[in-house]
Parts: sequence; C-alpha cells; structure tokens
Amino acid sequence: MSKARTLEVMPFGLLTHVHAELYEGPEIDVHFFGTDRKISISIMLDENLAPNSHQVKAYELFIADVPKAMKSAEAAVCKEYGSIHEEDAPNTEHVAKAVKLEGIHFPNYYDCPILGLLFSCDWDEEHGLGVRFEHGELTDVGPQDVAM
Repeated sequence: MSKARTLEVMPFGLLTHVHAELYEGPEIDVHFFGTDRKISISIMLDENLAPNSHQVKAYELFIADVPKAMKSAEAAVCKEYGSIHEEDAPNTEHVAKAVKLEGIHFPNYYDCPILGLLFSCDWDEEHGLGVRFEHGELTDVGPQDVAM
C-alpha cells in the first residue's frame, strides 16, 4: 500500500492527493442549519501543483465571511427544497434533515473566483445538490454539477 502524496499549498494548507488533479485539504468550521461542523475542502490543481489566482481569491472571499456565505446557502437550499417539494415556506428543520453538507470545492477551470458547496440530499441521491458562489456571491443552486 503506497502512502498518499501530500503537499503544502498556501493559502489552503496541507493537501492530500485523491485522484488525477483532485486534492483534499483541511477542514473548515461552518455553522449550517443550527449545527457546527467541520467540512473538508477539495481543490483541483494544475500540472504545476499550484492553485490559480481565481481559486486563491475564491478561498479568501469565503474565509473572510464564512457565516455570510453559509446563511446565503441556507436560504438557497430552503428555496430549492421548497421548489422541489412545492412548498412556499419550507420548515427549516425538514430541510436540514433532507440535506447534508459534504464538502467545499474549488475548481480550477473558470476565469473568475468560484467555489461550490456540495451536498447530499434525499430528493436526488444520484446528483446531490450544489450551491455555487462567484466572486463571493451566491449565483446558482441545483445538482452538484453547478458547484463543480
């Protein structure tokens, strides 16, 4: 069994190689639907094993105000849940039970700072749920593809 390759990549910290260009990093403390959790980050690195400037900016914008981003994500997830379940004002306790935040992803193939929050959800087990932020602002919610 070979040992996983790790490298220190600022500002993300110690990253562990997962597969191809995908690396997993340290956990970030988040508060989501009333629960404090530690969520791992994932990042796509290029052949130089370095993040691009957009990934660094996306990370910096997120870290600068994690609570604001998570509140925006909560509202977006509630709206998406309501749309799927045809409810105008879904009960947040029901929404919190229907989704689970699985990761924070920093893709490397966009020309602006993007990060995605990746969720599992009970209404689409195959595609999950994704929340996308561009330039630090929530821009899309849908299947996990929107966050990748």
